Amino acid sequence: MKTQRLTQSKKDLRVAAEILKKGGLVAFPTETVYGLGASIKKDTAVKKIFKAKNRPADNPLIIHVVDKKQMSVYARKIPSEAKLLMKKFWPGPLTMIFHNTPKVKKIVNPNNEVAIRMPSHPVARELIRLAGPIVAPSANLAGKPSPTNSKDVLADMDGRIDAIIEGKSDCGLESTVIEMKKKPFILFRAGAVTLEQLKENLGKDNVTVFKKQKGKKLVAHSPGMKYRHYSPEAKVILFTGSQKELEKLIRKESNVGLICGKKISLSKTSNIIQFNYSTKKVFAKNLFAWFREMDSLGIKTIYVKSVTENGIGRALMDRIRKASFKEI
Repeated sequence: MKTQRLTQSKKDLRVAAEILKKGGLVAFPTETVYGLGASIKKDTAVKKIFKAKNRPADNPLIIHVVDKKQMSVYARKIPSEAKLLMKKFWPGPLTMIFHNTPKVKKIVNPNNEVAIRMPSHPVARELIRLAGPIVAPSANLAGKPSPTNSKDVLADMDGRIDAIIEGKSDCGLESTVIEMKKKPFILFRAGAVTLEQLKENLGKDNVTVFKKQKGKKLVAHSPGMKYRHYSPEAKVILFTGSQKELEKLIRKESNVGLICGKKISLSKTSNIIQFNYSTKKVFAKNLFAWFREMDSLGIKTIYVKSVTENGIGRALMDRIRKASFKEI
């Protein structure tokens, strides 16, 4: 299969929409990461997503809609608190889990529920407007870092999907996922809509963070819960010590990668690839792209300095921990 490269022009978006309507797969930019889209009306296309990504069949898909009318076809029993979040954060990087209608097939979600979000990226919105609701996980091979640009999508998906719309994502991390079926509402995946924002809008006692119970079978209510995710080929080591301790450690290393906020002065012979950032927002936007770039450079070990787990730092630490080989 030859993967067609499309621009963001109106003409090419119409081409992409027709591919989706005919049962093809299209990778497209969203404000979070790149999505791999299929029409929810085409069961054969939805099945292609799992094959293209090597994705486990019990890993649910998120339905992307452009308005509440589309949402109402697939979700029911929408609580007033969810409507409040829609008003505040939709369109945007927030996925909510509701009771499903019979329109939601088991291949989309095997848990008798439905995960829905309304993206804000103009390309994603226009594509959904033209093609109808789209199911879309991230556009990468299962387990690898989510792509935030078309180059990284093609590294995984060239020849496996019908088309890609060129562009970039904004946030760099997947959407926040919260279950809204009953109180307390459960945060399954941290993202750009933070725990603090959710508690501020819903009440601090109405939001809880999911914790796996020992001895209980884990059900994947959200992508990112059950399987290995976000991992580069290199071994990621999460460093939780001080900046001074990190500097002491890294100066003994060579041929490794380093991601930290404050730049560390290194000798020219150390051969260490270093990426730095000024804010957590910048870190989030670049984390997965940096992982992929280090893989392309042949780096075998990547040290990542921890961040405080408030705001988007919670989402960052979630992704880093899941990508990590070990924590020191």
